[in-house]
Amino acid sequence: MYAAAVAMLFATSTSFAQTNNTASSSQEGDRNASAITQKNGQRNTAAVSQTGAENGSVVAQYGGSENGVVVGQYGTFHDVSALQTKGQFLDATVLQDGVNQTAVTIQEHGLDNDLNVVQYGESNEAWVEQLAGEGNEASVSQSGMLNEADMGQYNGVANSGSISQDGEANIGYVEQQSGAGNAGSIVQVGFSGDAYVGQHGGVGNTGAVSQDGANNWGYMEQREGEGNAASVGQAGDYNEAYVGQFNGMSNSADVRQQGDMHDATIEQHSGDANEASIAQYGSENGSTIAQYGGRENDATVAQYGRFHDATILQSGGEDHDAVILQNGVNQTAHITQEEGVDNDAYVTQYGESNDAYVEQLYGEGNDADVLQRGTMNDGRVGQYNGEDNDADIDQHGEENIAYVEQQSGEDNDADIDQDGMRNDAYIGQMAGLDNDADVDQRGNDNWAYVVQYGARNDAEIYQDGDDNKAVIGQVGVFNQADIEQGGDGNLAGIGQVGVGNWAVIDQDGDYSLAGIVQSGSANVAVISQDAQWSAAGILQQGLGNEATIDQSGLYNLSGILQSGESNTATINQGGTGNAAGIFQFGSYNTATINQ
Repeated sequence: MYAAAVAMLFATSTSFAQTNNTASSSQEGDRNASAITQKNGQRNTAAVSQTGAENGSVVAQYGGSENGVVVGQYGTFHDVSALQTKGQFLDATVLQDGVNQTAVTIQEHGLDNDLNVVQYGESNEAWVEQLAGEGNEASVSQSGMLNEADMGQYNGVANSGSISQDGEANIGYVEQQSGAGNAGSIVQVGFSGDAYVGQHGGVGNTGAVSQDGANNWGYMEQREGEGNAASVGQAGDYNEAYVGQFNGMSNSADVRQQGDMHDATIEQHSGDANEASIAQYGSENGSTIAQYGGRENDATVAQYGRFHDATILQSGGEDHDAVILQNGVNQTAHITQEEGVDNDAYVTQYGESNDAYVEQLYGEGNDADVLQRGTMNDGRVGQYNGEDNDADIDQHGEENIAYVEQQSGEDNDADIDQDGMRNDAYIGQMAGLDNDADVDQRGNDNWAYVVQYGARNDAEIYQDGDDNKAVIGQVGVFNQADIEQGGDGNLAGIGQVGVGNWAVIDQDGDYSLAGIVQSGSANVAVISQDAQWSAAGILQQGLGNEATIDQSGLYNLSGILQSGESNTATINQGGTGNAAGIFQFGSYNTATINQ
């Protein structure tokens, strides 16, 4: 009935082509229809007021400037369609108060036009389109529940579109295509709302979603653009946010969530100099940032609270930065960088029982840094099939674990620094050349272990405190191992298999124990102890090896066992109550004891 009535009214309606014309229609009742058409005029006004049920209104303005449309509908099941085309400085306003209302508004080929839809009630729908315009503004405001607003701006420049919804289970949709300098935003207050902003093929566009409530979903997508900015802000619980940027450069994406049980995801594909950041406040929140390809991309996650989970993936490309900051309890941070060059990964955690894992695969010149302050934290770095990589773990507190593994690379550096008690440190460098491993521990009851396979590798462990344990294992040639301990009751051990290796242990403290085992040729082992009630031992098997033990203090014990030829053993002891022994099996060996 409505369509037939509108067609009839269009057939009999009057067209105005002059200036300062006013057309108004006021209807009270049910199933009424109103149609107004204005052509090629200026400062024309069309006004419609309908009260009742199932009323319909159509307003069309073609050409002209400074024209205005105002439609007000009150009741239920109303429909309104407003069209403004080929004009400038046009205004269109639709007000609907009731249930199951529908508003369709279109502005085509215009300049500096305004379009506004306001709806109060439930189950209302608003459709807004602006085509091929510049400097246009469109807004939809809905108050109630189960409302839907759809807004499209196409082939325009410097256009802005905004949707504001207050209530439950509302849906907002903004799409902008092939434009520049456009702004699209959705604001939702309530529960179970869905918001989508899509921008495609534009430059310098901005998109924003703001949601206040629970069980909301915010989605933003930007494609084929440059210099675009996307942001999602959510306050409440059980909210989800997603931002996707594809085939663009110099784009930025930002998500901020406050509350509990949130999920946030940012994806950036095939672009350069993109930035992605997520900030979450509350508990049990999860965040994921994935960047694929490109150069000089940055990803940052900041989480405050407890039981958070953060993941950053950067695949391909070079000069990427990945940063995770977590402050709280039971946090988990995971960074993966694949097939990249000169990438940096940073994890900083404050609190207790936090886990950090950084993985760098098939790259070179990469840096991985983990900083943890607190107790019972676990920090791990894995660098695989790369070279010139650096891994650093810095932990302050008690009962922490630090683990670094570097495989199949060369010129890699691994450093662990721990300040506290009952900490564990492990560095493994497998099948590489010219790698460096360093462990620095301050405190008591700490444990450090370094293992290296390859050639020309260096390993150093420094421990300052009591009851610490340090072990270095090396397999290969021309490797160097050094352990230095200050304190009482410490244990140090070095094992080397190969040729031309060096092993040095230096202990300053009482009740300490040091041992070196070497298998191969042309190896050198040195143990120095400034202590009392300590013991040192060296075992060498091979040719042309050298072993030296220096002890100063009281009641120390030392021994050297060598098997092979052309070996040299020396023990120097200063003090009283000491005991020393040298045992050699083979030919052309030399043994010297000085007390």
